[in-house]
Amino acid sequence: MRKNGLMTIILVVTLLFLSSPIYAVMPTNKGPKTSSADLQITFSLPDTCVDDDWVGLPPGTNVTFPGDTDPHTIGTDAFPTINAAFAATSANATIYVAPGAYNESLTITKAIRIVGSGKGTDPTQDTVITSLVSHAFILQSGNVTIENLSITTNNRPTNGNAIHTNMATPNLTFRNLYIYRCSYGMFFDYNSSTANVVVADCDMINNINVGIYFFKNDGLRLSVACNNILVERCNFINMGYGFYVCTPHLPPPPMRINDFTNLTMRDCVFQNLSYKAMYFEKLSNAIFDSLTITNTGYWPGYGSPYGLELNLKYGDFSNILINNCVLTRCGNTHATNGMALGIKGRSDNAYSANPATLSGVTISGCVIQDSIRGINIDNSVYNVSILDTIVRNCSYGLNAIGTVGLVVRRCAFLSNMVAYPPYSSYANTYGIGISGRLYPNSTTGPLWQPSDAVIESSIFCGNTNAALVNIDEMFNVAQYGFESSKIDARRNWWGSNSGPSGFGPGNGDPIGPSGIKYRPWIVMRIRALSSSIVVGGYSTPVIVDFHSDFDGGTVSPDILDGILTVELSTNLGLINGGTSTILLINGGGASATLTSGEIIGLADLRAVSIQSPSGEPAQAEVQIVGEVNLQLRKWVKKSTCNIDEKAVFYVSVSNAGTVDAINVILYDNFPNELVYDTSRPTGAQGINGVKFEIGRLKIGETRTFEIVFKLNKGIQFPGNNLTVINNASCTATNSYTGKITGAKASASMMYVKSIPSPDFTITAKWNGLDTRTSTIESGKELELGVKVEGGQFPCDVTVDWGDGKDDLNTLDGSTETSFKHSWTSGEYVVTITATDAYARTRTITRKITVK
Repeated sequence: MRKNGLMTIILVVTLLFLSSPIYAVMPTNKGPKTSSADLQITFSLPDTCVDDDWVGLPPGTNVTFPGDTDPHTIGTDAFPTINAAFAATSANATIYVAPGAYNESLTITKAIRIVGSGKGTDPTQDTVITSLVSHAFILQSGNVTIENLSITTNNRPTNGNAIHTNMATPNLTFRNLYIYRCSYGMFFDYNSSTANVVVADCDMINNINVGIYFFKNDGLRLSVACNNILVERCNFINMGYGFYVCTPHLPPPPMRINDFTNLTMRDCVFQNLSYKAMYFEKLSNAIFDSLTITNTGYWPGYGSPYGLELNLKYGDFSNILINNCVLTRCGNTHATNGMALGIKGRSDNAYSANPATLSGVTISGCVIQDSIRGINIDNSVYNVSILDTIVRNCSYGLNAIGTVGLVVRRCAFLSNMVAYPPYSSYANTYGIGISGRLYPNSTTGPLWQPSDAVIESSIFCGNTNAALVNIDEMFNVAQYGFESSKIDARRNWWGSNSGPSGFGPGNGDPIGPSGIKYRPWIVMRIRALSSSIVVGGYSTPVIVDFHSDFDGGTVSPDILDGILTVELSTNLGLINGGTSTILLINGGGASATLTSGEIIGLADLRAVSIQSPSGEPAQAEVQIVGEVNLQLRKWVKKSTCNIDEKAVFYVSVSNAGTVDAINVILYDNFPNELVYDTSRPTGAQGINGVKFEIGRLKIGETRTFEIVFKLNKGIQFPGNNLTVINNASCTATNSYTGKITGAKASASMMYVKSIPSPDFTITAKWNGLDTRTSTIESGKELELGVKVEGGQFPCDVTVDWGDGKDDLNTLDGSTETSFKHSWTSGEYVVTITATDAYARTRTITRKITVK
């Protein structure tokens, strides 16, 4: 770029005028150009290079190109303008253009590749092309690539296109371009075939008319082929149209047309377009994938504002896929003609002389929302599948007129009842409207074509005026001798388990007035894996699903995925930690967890669709019950008795459960070695045992019984000792459920004929205690070691710590044990007692002062 003052002033003014909110404006003091590491240029002859800094240098001057350390020569492979480089560059070579501001246009007459340094508007790092008198690039050859630069014509409406061609130009690639403030971004005014066009990573923003325009204006009404067009990752913002394809204009051409084929458009954004995002008058074998279309058709007074319109004419067209696209706020300035997606094969009125047809349209995985109308299908369109698509908050979701072979599956039509201002009185608000089409036919007279539609596994919620309308029945077409459209709408969810309202029997979304098959409809169910759970934090999984219809049939589990939300609530316990929870339905269902609290009763579960809260809910019940937990314990007063002593057994029964136990019966079995003596309280003695009828045992209550026996004098000892086992059992009934539960326990003791010697002794070791003063600090832990010598094992060692607490260890095979304890301040008497297998006891007592 020239550094003189005049050029600097012109450049600054030009760039300020061209500034866009997308890119930065060039600073008045131009800095260094982009480094070689950024450009990553690799030259090979016969490639050439361009830099506006070389203006005025004489031929033969050696220069270097930004990003390339090798020398180049002015007039040989280095030039100050793109036109000069193009004239000197061989066909099929590459022209590299340095950062800078280039005020020129170029007519391309040979295969060439032009590569800029960036598509911004800062000449210090981007290649900025400004055409002041003509189209920026005029293509008169195929095999052309233009990439990595920005183009503007300063909003010139005439001869102001960024890319313009009016002849056969196959094999074109446009990549990483920023086209702004032009008349048209890319204008294909073709006279012969155009094939293999790639437009990738381009931004077309703030242009006057259309981003990409395919136009044929020929007096002979001829049409030529365009095929294999790929548009990906592009942005079309702030223009009249994003993409436009037209046929020869009326009057209709004499031939059939089907010559715009194999279009793929994916991952593109269309935003703030005055009239339409895309418009086609001819198209076959097209894929629209992952497009975002927002706020299109907003120009006041425009008669047909759309998001995407297929208005096909004069031919037989086929195979259109619209996949994973989102259309929002489309056509909101016209109550009757504005819509997000319109599809027609024109055979009505003036088009009947050379009618068009369209067959094989698939709309899949799309979201269409907040628009005057959602989808409109009209005029000779056949075999249309709408799958896994959401249409919400429109005046109507889908309008199909004379459509044969319409399938709507796994779709959602939500709250399509919006009458947009200033059309608040507009009455056609419904989810789906189906009708026939009357076509003019000068040879045979009027032709009536009813629609044929199958609608299944879909959601209709919040369409308060109507979910599904048979428009033929509304207008009673039978009175004109016409057949009404056929609508099979079985196995759909109408927002209520009672089914659709209107022509249907329930209180879901209305349908009608007649001529619709709607039964069976899908119903919502609640299923708890357990019919009852116990109080106190027990739980069961709860499933809400849509896998059944009203007549008990099975529905595919993939229905309603990721669309429908359900509020599941309970009046008792907690559902997912609260009294209610919101569930998103996937795989035809969703799960939650019901957890019991501390209240016994019947949990009433209710599920209602968030999209239709007034619909009849699904209901289920789970009993929250208490549980009886019997704890039976049995022990002896003395583990060893002489033959003249009585054996004393104790048994206690406790209810550690969460509900009262009733009909509690305790039964103690008599050992064969013993003879029953007494019991306290007194029980009912039988031949083999004694029975205690307790009755009700409350939560947390414990009852204890004592049973006394004498040794059966007729029993023979196997040696010096006789071991006796006493068994007890208990049964009880749950006072709430009637469930019977039980428990068992046993205890043993030993009778001895004589106690052998030697006698035994115990010693204690007081670790942590000042044994001289018998004191210890408050909170400090005492470690007490006890050693037993002699005696008969097993031997029980108990420690009474003097503070109401005691510990017990049993020695069997070992002669030593240890205990740990601490106290608060005070005086305590610690008692250590050892009892051997012959019931001999030894005791150590010590008074301890805790400071």
